[in-house]
Amino acid sequence: MIDKLGGARCNWVAAPILFKLPFIRWYLKRAGVMPAKAQHIRNTLAGGSENVGVVLDGVAGIFQPKTEKQEAAWLLQRKGIVKMALETGASLVPVYGFGHTSLLSPILDPFRILERISIALDVSLVPFVGRWGWPMGPARRIPVVMAAGQPVECPQTSQPKQSEIDLYHTLLLDSFKDTFNAHKAAYGSVPAWCAKLAGACRFLFPYSVRRILHHSCNLGLGRALHHVQQRAVAQHAHNQETHRRLESEVSVASVPRQKVRISRQRLLDSAVKVMNLYSAGNALLEIEYAGEVGTGSGPTLEFYALVAENLRTLQPQLFRASTPGGMLYPQPYDPHWLRRADEQGSQQILERFRLLGQVVAKCIIDNRLVDIQLHPAFWRSVLGSAPLSQQWLRSVDPELHSSLENIRDMDADKLEGLCIDFTMPGHPSIELKPGGAGYSLNGSNREEYLHRVAEVALVEAVAPQINAFRTAFKELLPLETCRIWSEQELSFIIVGSSVQDDAFWCIDHLAANIKAHHGYTTDSRCFKDLMNFLSELSAENRRNFLMFATGAPTLPIGGFSGLKPPLTVVKKEAPSAPLTADDFMPSVMTCANYLKLPEYSSAEMLKQKLQLAMREGQCAFLLS
Repeated sequence: MIDKLGGARCNWVAAPILFKLPFIRWYLKRAGVMPAKAQHIRNTLAGGSENVGVVLDGVAGIFQPKTEKQEAAWLLQRKGIVKMALETGASLVPVYGFGHTSLLSPILDPFRILERISIALDVSLVPFVGRWGWPMGPARRIPVVMAAGQPVECPQTSQPKQSEIDLYHTLLLDSFKDTFNAHKAAYGSVPAWCAKLAGACRFLFPYSVRRILHHSCNLGLGRALHHVQQRAVAQHAHNQETHRRLESEVSVASVPRQKVRISRQRLLDSAVKVMNLYSAGNALLEIEYAGEVGTGSGPTLEFYALVAENLRTLQPQLFRASTPGGMLYPQPYDPHWLRRADEQGSQQILERFRLLGQVVAKCIIDNRLVDIQLHPAFWRSVLGSAPLSQQWLRSVDPELHSSLENIRDMDADKLEGLCIDFTMPGHPSIELKPGGAGYSLNGSNREEYLHRVAEVALVEAVAPQINAFRTAFKELLPLETCRIWSEQELSFIIVGSSVQDDAFWCIDHLAANIKAHHGYTTDSRCFKDLMNFLSELSAENRRNFLMFATGAPTLPIGGFSGLKPPLTVVKKEAPSAPLTADDFMPSVMTCANYLKLPEYSSAEMLKQKLQLAMREGQCAFLLS
């Protein structure tokens, strides 16, 4: 139950007849409940420091028809509370309890005798069924989420007219509807066919709509409500007063945070332990480093970036080196060797693919950016949405595909002269069929060879790795929730915008989405020098700047406009003489996307200092 609204205590009301029963009266008063009488409510509101909570549909609401697919509330005739709000100048705050109607099931008599008596006495005499199907038993264990809507501000009027009462009653009903509609998706009121339709007919739903559907239906109630609140804050970013009020309000369902401290020296081992222990929880995972003071999104994003870098570069090699565009597809290994539990090397490979599955799923759940761009063919295999044809080999390994096309067009006599056996090109330990090293390629078995190379390269020699990834991934996030995305969209969902995209590094985009505050304006010379410097960066230096300023190597979808909070440049405090701004380095607060920039004497000096900071100012989060 909500016991506070806007920081003030909330006094709930109950039927006056209950206060005539000795034990119940004592219990209700101890709980801060007061009789539902107009004078009690007026006296409490007149004090101005406390709120009053009223179950608006009262006893009559119990008898409204309700089904699993429909909610009903008795509100149209409830105008007395609106009149009292106008008389006292109190605000009306609609609060809807999602799930409360499922706690107990009333046993309604067909002749409506108890209904008439209950309404007459203003107290429910209806028996109910609770947990385990027991009559008059305890309430069912069902989560109830109380969602507060937009307050209806009522001007104080000593004698409100009926037209005024009707007007503010209508506003209250509208606010109730808005509250219900804004949060019903989070509670699960969206039918199952909605997500299935979005997966089967993606062309009907823009990416942004499917993104909202994903946050509302796939990640649990707490994250859904949190996402609704964050969207409301973002939509009112232009209105500073509304923005401040929304940010200061207590979240209807805040997402808990799990902070974990790890050692940089044993990053990959620490990552395995962290994911095994904490990834399956509902909490937002945040990483801190031993011996460093940094906390929040910056160290966490760097943690994911460093894990991704280690998985890409450390031996044994996990991914093909020849996949275009920097996309990742598993390096082929002998599947029989990979499945041997006594082989340390094979188990290490599968353990790292398991870690990869946990990291990717956790990044999707926590909405983190990480530079892990898995090939669409990889996602197709993970989801099992369709088999991979030989044409997929062109996008996974163009060199091997080109070699196979040359073999397809080659003269039979020349083909036999190549002395090619039935083993995987470049991987002689992987046989294309039993005893493959003893079979030679010729004109009669050419098609079999071409088919087996593609089949082994894309499926058989990577199946254990993909299965390890899939098993770990679906422990955190059901695969069904990913079917609203195409394989191409899944490849970019945690990568964000590519640093290769020049549209997000042009002067216009930078100036429109990077904020200047506390000593700088958009017309400041140093701020303009920064914009010019960023617009001239190479792809590699763009990545370095983002790692330095935000902790992530890429930008969200939408470039700098997608950063939450936006990247903000502030003036670093001027040093005392004889030191000048040119003697100091820029620093950042990655958790807030905050760049503290000294007012350098020239654009060249700014360039030198930032390049040095981008190169040397990573892998540590200290006080600045």
